[in-house]
Amino acid sequence: MQNILKRKTELTAGFKITNRGDCETLSELILEKTSNNLSYNVLRRFFGLSSYMKPNKATLDTLAKFNGYNNYTDFVLQNPYQNYWTIKDKLYSIINSDQKEILNFIGDLNIKNKDSIDILISLCRELIHFERFDVLNEVFKANIFNFNAFAYEEVLHFGNSVGILFRNVKNINEDLLLNINFLNFVYSIFVDYSNLFGYYGIWCEFVSKNASDIQMRCFAFSILQLKNYIELKPVSFNDLSNIDYTNFHPILRGRIVSIKILCEQNFDDLKIENQIKDDSKKEIIWDFLFEPIFLAILTKDFLFMRKIIHILKKQKSPQQFNHTKHQKKYELMLFFYEKWKNKDFVLDEKINLVNNLIAEYSYQEMISIFKTIILYHTQKNKSYHLNEYIEMTEKIGYPIFTKDYLLNYFD
Repeated sequence: MQNILKRKTELTAGFKITNRGDCETLSELILEKTSNNLSYNVLRRFFGLSSYMKPNKATLDTLAKFNGYNNYTDFVLQNPYQNYWTIKDKLYSIINSDQKEILNFIGDLNIKNKDSIDILISLCRELIHFERFDVLNEVFKANIFNFNAFAYEEVLHFGNSVGILFRNVKNINEDLLLNINFLNFVYSIFVDYSNLFGYYGIWCEFVSKNASDIQMRCFAFSILQLKNYIELKPVSFNDLSNIDYTNFHPILRGRIVSIKILCEQNFDDLKIENQIKDDSKKEIIWDFLFEPIFLAILTKDFLFMRKIIHILKKQKSPQQFNHTKHQKKYELMLFFYEKWKNKDFVLDEKINLVNNLIAEYSYQEMISIFKTIILYHTQKNKSYHLNEYIEMTEKIGYPIFTKDYLLNYFD
């Protein structure tokens, strides 16, 4: 913003500030217009004509007043786009610079500024595009990647925006898969269910064996067991059986419970309600059920669906969930459950809810397959939805999605 203020000051003054004489003239103009005195030495430092010294609030306020603003805060509030584009211009100018300059650029970002997330995303995407993974690894070591400094929605936005680019990357530096910030902000956020047999499955294999963080190893192992299920291979709980996961993130706890259920343990025996800690916070409950909802649809387990519905009905406001896309997944599950209960169930006016259902990038293909299944069983144009299903499942190539899986879903 100070660079923008410099340019505006030169425009207001009507000349470039390039020497001591210019600063003396500007000092007189500022005094005349604002009744505030800024010495030529202060102005020389501000315009980079002598050794730099960070300007104080009074200096910035006076310069802002000279340019027609109430104070510097007013100037900042009225010039957000100019500030954003100035930073973006600098980003693109340094993207091919050395690592030190890029890290200095990150150090100057203010995470409290809402634009900083998108600027950070742009930086990471550019580094991925140019395959500068050694620099990207150092970027993820920067202090700005403090998980507690981000709102969860910001983490989701960042992880999904950056993660999707790796679908087109053949090889990355394995050091990145050992970088806990990369694991927290990208790998475990953009859970690429469409590429379990591709790069993401390879990542999970590596992380499950090499990550130092126990939660990341358990996360990777859980994904690999889901991959086994989809591949029609045996599912194992062995690597998780001796793990105390009571203090893990609720989404990860839900994933681990899901693997237990895949291993043919009765969900009633697991006492799922007892594993939802801090149940006074409804977001904890929804986080915990994030993966079980997906699993219930995938496995065609209608009794498990009923269990999930029973848990959520105990909540005073089960529909008030701050992660909209997660809520939509639950609504999709409700359609499956209603169809199982009532063979004559049709969507009718609710069909738009299905057609407009959105999911995270990493879930899109899988959710699209589920949408096609419910539409096939509740709409008249079955041949159209059957062809859609075949086209989508052949593209994703997962053995579980056979024609019989669709036709016999509710049997």
